[in-house]
Order: sequence, then structure tokens, then C-alpha cells
Amino acid sequence: MSAILPLELPLGEIVECHLRLPLGGAQVRAAIRNRNIFRHGFEFVQPRSARDVMKETFDAIARSR
Repeated sequence: MSAILPLELPLGEIVECHLRLPLGGAQVRAAIRNRNIFRHGFEFVQPRSARDVMKETFDAIARSR
């Protein structure tokens, strides 16, 4: 996942992300893995359960199309 932020975070920093998804929200932890000025690339580092919430949401969206 990537995001444009109004500040530059250091590589390796662990952040908490609050995602609003069509089937509810998810709170996930992610590490900053790459950065290009204000665009940051994240790698999820949270427990499996948060990944399951996001996967279910994206699967449901794909099925509805």
C-alpha cells in the first residue's frame, strides 16, 4: 500500500494506519519500506486477523463488480 503524506517518515518506521473500507474499518500496523519525497510505500506487519478483514473486503468488492 502507498500513501502521500504531508511529511517525510524515515524508512523502517512502524506506523498505525486506520483504513475505512466498504464493509467496515480496519486498523493495521505497517512499516515504511520505500519513500519518494512525500509518497510512502508500506508493508503490513500486523497480525493475520487484520489482513483477513482487508482480504474479505476486497474479495467482496471484486464479487460485486
